[in-house]
Amino acid sequence: MKDNECLICGNSGGWTKVTRLPHFIFGKQADIVKCDRCGCAKTVPKPDSLEFYEDNNRYVELFTEKSKVYAKYSNHILSGLDGLIVAEGSRLLDVASGGGFLVEAAKTRGYAAEGVELNKEMAMWCQGRGLDVHHGDALDFLESCKPYDVIVLSSIIEHMDNPLKLIEICRKALNPGGMILVSQAIYSGLLPTIFPWGWYGWQPKEHYWHFTDISLNRLFGNLGFEIIKAQKLSLHHPWFIKGGVKNIFGRNLVALIARIANLVGQEDGCLLVIKPVCTCD
Repeated sequence: MKDNECLICGNSGGWTKVTRLPHFIFGKQADIVKCDRCGCAKTVPKPDSLEFYEDNNRYVELFTEKSKVYAKYSNHILSGLDGLIVAEGSRLLDVASGGGFLVEAAKTRGYAAEGVELNKEMAMWCQGRGLDVHHGDALDFLESCKPYDVIVLSSIIEHMDNPLKLIEICRKALNPGGMILVSQAIYSGLLPTIFPWGWYGWQPKEHYWHFTDISLNRLFGNLGFEIIKAQKLSLHHPWFIKGGVKNIFGRNLVALIARIANLVGQEDGCLLVIKPVCTCD
């Protein structure tokens, strides 16, 4: 895939700027441009590499500092599987499992849950808590693992220059009847639309791609998946009472917009459960 090609439709021309992200807010100046055909967006210039996750201590600190938030969000994500699979004994893999909170929540629900994580310190922290989290590259791990009933891709595909390979390998790593649970930020929500500088879903140092709910549906449809469940959800936008006037005003404005978005069905995230389309006669 060439740098000027759209991840979803292959379009190599016709990109429209969505917003410019300033350095003083995001730590990097970048443009977000969207494909005029399908709405898939990308960061220009694109991030440098995945080394951010492999060796970044701040990445570890973010998980440990906000463990309660991640634990609650993990349970919310897993609820997307309710009624679709019997949890007890089903093999589940969380790709890029971070602090292992989803693995932990899945174990509580009865899944035989594992994770794979690129950051060695993070993987060791999970292992120290008795979680079956493997250290290594997800692509390499998926190439040789035993098949799973559920694979979770939570806020991961936007971090990869070419996530199509990951999705295809995940398909091959599923048991018959297995499914993929996808949790993804979407820039078509109310908050990123009317207050883009306040939306943390962009992350130009880390995120290559950005999606709408419609473009995500098209992405997985192109790759031979059927969507068996889809729902909107909101990213985490808490109220703030500390941090200075500017910080409090800006963050609470974000929190207010996010709650309005919830009321009108314009959240900035979505949850999908997808299965490979059966090609059997």
